[in-house]
Amino acid sequence: MELELAGYIGDRPAIVDRLVLYQVLEGGKSSLVTAPELRRRDSLQRKEAFRNQLEKFPDRPDVRLLSPATSAVPESLAEEAKAMKDRPQLQVRGDGPPTSIRRHVVDHVKDSWSRNDPITVRGRIVFQDFEGTWRPLVNVSVNLYDDDTFGDEHLGTTVTDWNGNWSFTVNNDDGFLQNGRDIYYEFHLGNTRWNVRDGGGDDYIWQSAVHDDLSDGAVVDFGNETGSTDPEAMQVFAVFNLGWSHITTTGGQDPGMIETRYPTSGSFFSPSVETVNIDTADNDGPDTILHEYGHALMHKAFGGTSISPGGAHGFDDDSQDPGLAYSEGWGTGFMLSVCPDGMYNWHEGNTESAGEWPACTVQNDGGREIEQFADAGNRIGERNEGRVAAAINDFLDQPDDTNGSSEDRGRNSESDANSGNRVSLATIFRESMWGFVHNDFLEFWTSFAGNLGGATRSEADNIMQYNWMSLPVDLSCMASKVTVAERKDAPILLEGLRAFRDKGIKPLQVGWR
Repeated sequence: MELELAGYIGDRPAIVDRLVLYQVLEGGKSSLVTAPELRRRDSLQRKEAFRNQLEKFPDRPDVRLLSPATSAVPESLAEEAKAMKDRPQLQVRGDGPPTSIRRHVVDHVKDSWSRNDPITVRGRIVFQDFEGTWRPLVNVSVNLYDDDTFGDEHLGTTVTDWNGNWSFTVNNDDGFLQNGRDIYYEFHLGNTRWNVRDGGGDDYIWQSAVHDDLSDGAVVDFGNETGSTDPEAMQVFAVFNLGWSHITTTGGQDPGMIETRYPTSGSFFSPSVETVNIDTADNDGPDTILHEYGHALMHKAFGGTSISPGGAHGFDDDSQDPGLAYSEGWGTGFMLSVCPDGMYNWHEGNTESAGEWPACTVQNDGGREIEQFADAGNRIGERNEGRVAAAINDFLDQPDDTNGSSEDRGRNSESDANSGNRVSLATIFRESMWGFVHNDFLEFWTSFAGNLGGATRSEADNIMQYNWMSLPVDLSCMASKVTVAERKDAPILLEGLRAFRDKGIKPLQVGWR
């Protein structure tokens, strides 16, 4: 059961909030439960079935009781699942068997291969997105097993590529007097850089059917498969794949491991446990998912320091805490660098486009314009998350814009006019945020401006003032002073100073301010 609260944001119809409930029949009684509760019940039932079997046969752990099965996807449907053309196709490492399985299987990875491996195992994993389109599930961990009576053998780990494909080659050493390996695979929503687990911290795992008694030279092709349950969790995982690939390539910095929980009550980043939480209804809100991932990126960049007091907030708050405004504005600004449509869309499940994903077009869920952000009550930009987000977006984006004779949008005589002098996300994140600690957007500006020069610096200054930031104090770092100096060796000195900053100062525990 899906309940939607509809209304208007400005003059646009909007889905203000959504609630998803599931009907459960138990013992002849019907009840409505939330997605986290439904997932909790299912996990408990599977764990109980596994424990009961283990009590009867302590030396025969049947790990296949712990997770649902994979499900075949017809070729006619899977053909539409194409790799995205406009994204950097970066791959991670798989993270091995999930914790719930790992202690009950035997590690035979080192013994599973030889110079001439006679068995080839391959397949493809896809998922159905929130708008009904089939897509490859990218960078998901796949583990291969040999089904054995006294503990299944783990034979190897890989990840799916950007078409969802995976493959292994293994030997056929099934043990003394055996008839050939009994092969199956498992995939779960995790790797060495991010994961998606449920609200209780349990992995999403699906296991395939078993191919028994394989002969030398066998080629086992599982074909196109997906998880038989929880498609929403796969949708959330896919968005994180885009976020990580983007920040690592375009942002110039691999942030490391970031934990995620779905479904939860509310979407938020929890700095105390360093976990991104995604609300049940936000599986069709990639903007929200990427926004929350942005919070985790800032937390990582600042060495685990949280500058935001948290709490309720909104784009129309005219005098926010500066740390809150910076944190929320950065989250939205990062999201727009991944999906550059200039809008914060709450839900995109009603999009009519099934093309490249996310469908970075204005949706009819209401949304909020950031490219031409307007707020009648704010004239101190660093105290409003919308203006901070708009400034970051203006640094990065191609379109130029003016205030259209409305100071609610921006300061008179200033504009976003840097289409020929745009700033890279790497300059913002890797050069100006990673290893620093900024308590507000103006502190960020001090670091950021020092990495700019010439027309780029001038246009960035205009963007700050256009978005109603308090006139920045002209505090340039040593690097920027060298840059503007008329010296032939300025580039060499600048490179040296930045190397000293990155390798000599940033690694210090106190960070760089």
